[in-house]
Amino acid sequence: MRHRTKNILSEPIRRISEALQISEGKARMVKALIAGKEKPQHFQAVKDLCRNSYQDLTEIELIQEAINEIIDGFGTDIIRGEFVNDFYQDMSILYVNLGIPNHETVCFDTREEKFFLGTWEDINTLKA
Repeated sequence: MRHRTKNILSEPIRRISEALQISEGKARMVKALIAGKEKPQHFQAVKDLCRNSYQDLTEIELIQEAINEIIDGFGTDIIRGEFVNDFYQDMSILYVNLGIPNHETVCFDTREEKFFLGTWEDINTLKA
């Protein structure tokens, strides 16, 4: 059974800032990216990714790469679970890897198509 997650857009800036251990300015930038008010293509990591990719990238991938740059992550990763759809296959959660399993990070639930805050330990329970 899947647990419900709270959409990151409904989280206050202070909560995002504290959860990700970043400034409120960076938290605003994360929220603006997810809300579509900031373009991920403005970030160097996204420019580099697009230049080096042999395939078209989704907006979600671009947003995650930009967030990875903002929060100093170690890249983006996936947690596999049950089949979601033809596009995501069994990739149930996409997340920015911060290298610490119990540290909250920015995650994307492919089934519900929303961003949320969660730890690696939390999101592992969502994969089914």
